[in-house]
Amino acid sequence: MHLKYGRFCSAAIHGIEGILIEIEVALLPGLPSFEIVGLGDSAIRESRNRIKAAIKNSGFAFPPSRVTASLAPAWMRKEGSAFDLPLALSILLASGQVQLHPSFNGQLPGAFGELGLDGTIRPIPGVFNRTAAINQATLHHLLVPADNLEEARTSASANLMIAGTLTLTDSARILSQGMPEDSGEPLTRPARPGLAAKAPDIRMIQGQAKAVRALTLAAAGWHPVLMLGSPGSGKTLLASTLPGILPPLSPDEARMVTKIHSAANRMVGQPGLVSERPFLAPHAGVTRHALTGGGNPPAPGLFSLSHLGVLFLDELTQLDSSVIDMLRQPLEEREIHLSRLRYNLVLPADFLLVAAANPCRCGEYFEPGQRCHCTPDSVARHLGKISGPLLDRLDLAVEVRRPAPDDLIKTVQPQSNAPETLSSSQLQQQIAAAWQIQVDRCRELGKAPVFNGRFEDPDLARLLAIPPAVLNLAGQAAERYHLSVRSYQKLLRVTRTIADLEASSEVSPGHLAEALGYRINLFPEGQL
Repeated sequence: MHLKYGRFCSAAIHGIEGILIEIEVALLPGLPSFEIVGLGDSAIRESRNRIKAAIKNSGFAFPPSRVTASLAPAWMRKEGSAFDLPLALSILLASGQVQLHPSFNGQLPGAFGELGLDGTIRPIPGVFNRTAAINQATLHHLLVPADNLEEARTSASANLMIAGTLTLTDSARILSQGMPEDSGEPLTRPARPGLAAKAPDIRMIQGQAKAVRALTLAAAGWHPVLMLGSPGSGKTLLASTLPGILPPLSPDEARMVTKIHSAANRMVGQPGLVSERPFLAPHAGVTRHALTGGGNPPAPGLFSLSHLGVLFLDELTQLDSSVIDMLRQPLEEREIHLSRLRYNLVLPADFLLVAAANPCRCGEYFEPGQRCHCTPDSVARHLGKISGPLLDRLDLAVEVRRPAPDDLIKTVQPQSNAPETLSSSQLQQQIAAAWQIQVDRCRELGKAPVFNGRFEDPDLARLLAIPPAVLNLAGQAAERYHLSVRSYQKLLRVTRTIADLEASSEVSPGHLAEALGYRINLFPEGQL
């Protein structure tokens, strides 16, 4: 007598982690019905209709009995349509319409994918993370949507055989005839464009030497930076060059970034691991939830999607105050805590913040020729939209003016006798060398590698090798400009980064003087 029971493995997503899910189907006597138990959401409950239609339209028969499906562990909430395919295959196994090929050796296969009513298999989010969970369970066979095949291969171990399928019929054939040989060629349509366009070369920027230097320091020490300048001065273009001067992701970093983007469904059609550092530039109308993430099912927000990359917030003064204040946690803790009724998640959010804003309502405050007619009170109200606690967490601030006429001409007509400026690749090499200096310093101190902008220790001056003479000068500057303790320590960190960029083991008063140059004094009585 045929045992009317089928099993399959799948995986769910919890935050950015994959969780193994075991799917069981039993055909029981009674009136025809189809129930799914195991704390599934509405998408899983609705999958009953999709699975019935897909099975019938693929040439199979839906069992005329009481069908009970279980998703284990039963205590964990499951969301999404990724369980359509393994549920359908479990029903076909339980009803005897499909038999496992002997090459499976009785081992439980894994699968995930959404079914269309005609039996086609559609891509799903989080395949990189789900495949990692299948790997950890030491399974040896996995069926995935064809559009997710490259993403799954990126996360798979050598012992995991993966097949990309286009339809439910293809999947049933694989179970009956065995896994096909992996040709290495995708079964999907052409890959979609990459996650980010290639960053423009910083060499094309003319007349913004101080802003370029500020961005170089920001990248070299992972220092948050604020650019204040008039409209059209090039703030957005400056920020967009940052991914080109940052050193590439390490293999471990690439896997983490890929895991985050996979959970957010941004990896469909991608050829492999994310190789470029993320660069995200949300609109000024972005909401708190878009930045932090969450939802049902929970998905990473822009803070996490920019992890190990750049988050560019243009028109900072136009953002809602609650949105601006949300920046404080990731800048301090490099992670986001999501506490909701049904879940508590901690997501990584270690990004390089680049903010930009107009210095006043008309934007002409820094331009020569007395173009700005805003009153001091108007300027104060405009910049007052940026909270003091956030400004205290920004290491660098730089004013950006419109290029002079000669510099404008150079942007469209380079001059052969002009001094050669550094390209993005050359700056990237300098920054990589500064990073290595910071890594070596941390190792000598017996600490985990950390950037200067993230260095935290009560004995900061000694560990960063800042001499007493420079400390005294920094203390005098802190008194003059009314710096907080946090701002004073950030000043020392930036000073150390300037020395590291010059490969100097000694920190000099000149390094401190340059660091002080990245604090903008807008009003006689205060310091921004």
